[in-house]
Amino acid sequence: MTLSRRLLHIRFHSTFSPSVRGTPLTHLVQCNRKIQELSQLGRLAEARRVFDSMCQRDSVSWNSMITGYTRYGMLEEARALFNAFHGKNVRTWTILLTGYAKHGLVDEARVVFQSMPERNVVSWNAMISGYVQNGRLQCAKELFNQMPERNAASWNSMITGYCRCGMMSEAHELFHQMEEKNSVTWMLMISGFVEISEYRKAWIFFSIMFRHGVKPNQANLVVALSAAMGLKEIRLVENLRTVAMKTGYEGNVVVGTAILNAYTWNGSLDHAFKYFETMQERNEYSWSTMIAAFSQCGRLDDAISLYERNTEKGVATRTTMMTAYAQNGRIYEARLIFDEIENPNVVTWNAMLAGYAQNGMLEKAKDMFFRMPKRNPSSWAAIISGFAQNGETQEALKFFAELLNSGTIPSPSSFTSALSACANIGNVGVGRQIHSLAIKTSTHFNSFVGNGLISMHNWQSRKQFYVSNFPVRGLTSCISFEVLKSGMP
Repeated sequence: MTLSRRLLHIRFHSTFSPSVRGTPLTHLVQCNRKIQELSQLGRLAEARRVFDSMCQRDSVSWNSMITGYTRYGMLEEARALFNAFHGKNVRTWTILLTGYAKHGLVDEARVVFQSMPERNVVSWNAMISGYVQNGRLQCAKELFNQMPERNAASWNSMITGYCRCGMMSEAHELFHQMEEKNSVTWMLMISGFVEISEYRKAWIFFSIMFRHGVKPNQANLVVALSAAMGLKEIRLVENLRTVAMKTGYEGNVVVGTAILNAYTWNGSLDHAFKYFETMQERNEYSWSTMIAAFSQCGRLDDAISLYERNTEKGVATRTTMMTAYAQNGRIYEARLIFDEIENPNVVTWNAMLAGYAQNGMLEKAKDMFFRMPKRNPSSWAAIISGFAQNGETQEALKFFAELLNSGTIPSPSSFTSALSACANIGNVGVGRQIHSLAIKTSTHFNSFVGNGLISMHNWQSRKQFYVSNFPVRGLTSCISFEVLKSGMP
């Protein structure tokens, strides 16, 4: 149970002395609050018993119970209660609409929206946001254009949609049309440019925001630090550190860890460690960031020393140290840490699996893979790349086929490894099928996958085709052209 839930649990039991199963509570305000708190804890059956026991209900009672059902995906129950409620207000309709959209049933959400006897700006925003969240940007745009009135949330929803699709020109146009921008608007634009690696534009937007007198919040600072990392300019990190100090955020552990990460990303290890030692508060990720930085710069002894200094090692810190050992060929020590972790998560399993694969211990990697209680796309990527990089191309392709059969969407790394395997054995037929699948999943536009495609097609002298048809969105990297040249006579 998370801390917030534990606190809610304590508050619930200290506020209400009668048992849910005991004498029905009749006080309207108390009952409504009890339904809300039980619903937030996921105790919907108990919340429903309180609801059913009430002698008197108001719209808050009904809306709270319907909200609980939609939050946990119990949409049939939510709909049944919605249909039974004869005093529905605009909030009731919006709750059901939002529930359908949140769980991917955007067409059902639109039916609810169209059926509403009255709508307010919140209803319109909920429907637009539902379209955006489900990738229906054109529908969102059409609805946005029909809105009788808009607020900042309306504009931000549309900007979010464009940013998610990398359509920054359209996002920029909306941004300029927006009369009253808030800190969320600025953050969306900055993070949108970061997402497509337009770090300079992201930094310019942050600078303009600052000049406009918008005080950066935690999210703005973290995103701006991502832009500084992309630009690899240490002076920008220093500038942001000054801004964090002036705005009272340097003591914030999230911002502090982001500053630390930016230092390490720029290769300023001494700056990073000096800053680490002055941090007012550190969390598990602060320790992990510094340990990983030492390891990646070949300073394993410093990484070990720092790891041993940490008296409260969590799963993330242990996993980082485990990875550091494995990357330096000390797989025995890595396994010792793995065995110390009481409940390793999927990231920890993946790290140990990758460690074995990187050290050529493929049978142990395979054993880890099959023993995993839960796998994610990174698990498959680790096993496929492990076999591919060790020359076991047939085994790599076998695992890629199993990945497809499992229904899991391959990660860019899995596509790249599979295409490299096809290149190594000259199997262009299978490579074309993988290429086709990459296009369907949009992974075709990842530069690493693009390089894998070029490597595979170089076997059949397809260089000219790929020079003229290689996707443009940031993919014509130096690496890509080097790969092309390597296959040319």
